[in-house]
Amino acid sequence: MSPKKNKDTIPYQDFWYRINPLIISSAQLGKFKEAISDQEFCNPDLISHPTIGYQSFVGEYFWHPSVKDILEENEEGSVVLRLDNIDDDIDAFNPIATYERESGVNDASIRELINFYIPSPKLVEILNLERNGLSNNEWYDQSGNMIFQDPGLKHKGRSFALCKKSCLR
Repeated sequence: MSPKKNKDTIPYQDFWYRINPLIISSAQLGKFKEAISDQEFCNPDLISHPTIGYQSFVGEYFWHPSVKDILEENEEGSVVLRLDNIDDDIDAFNPIATYERESGVNDASIRELINFYIPSPKLVEILNLERNGLSNNEWYDQSGNMIFQDPGLKHKGRSFALCKKSCLR
């Protein structure tokens, strides 16, 4: 394995990996690959995803005006702006968002920290997803098929996003 660019050595790897998802149309994939072919991808902030929660309640996602304002602010630091040589006409988006909330001095509603994955606003819009009642981790399409979930909310273990692959074609 050799470095992508003119670097002396490959940085030491301590076996942690971050997978940053990105959805792009197959029609634009070639143009996208060419634009990013010479870039380094070690930056963990290369592909950001929207974060909500500190100013809103998860039950207000995605319909409440306060949440839409937060998401619009987050979109200004979108995928396209964090990659060099990417034209604005390449329509790419991150399919995940995070909901975060931590307790404060006067807040007894949670113990310490809540942090889990939810579908990004664009994914909710494109697939017409809805939450299942009061569940925070199950998102369904109009046919009643579960499309997106974070099993970390239901089972012990780390939080991660799962999306049904067949709906992304």
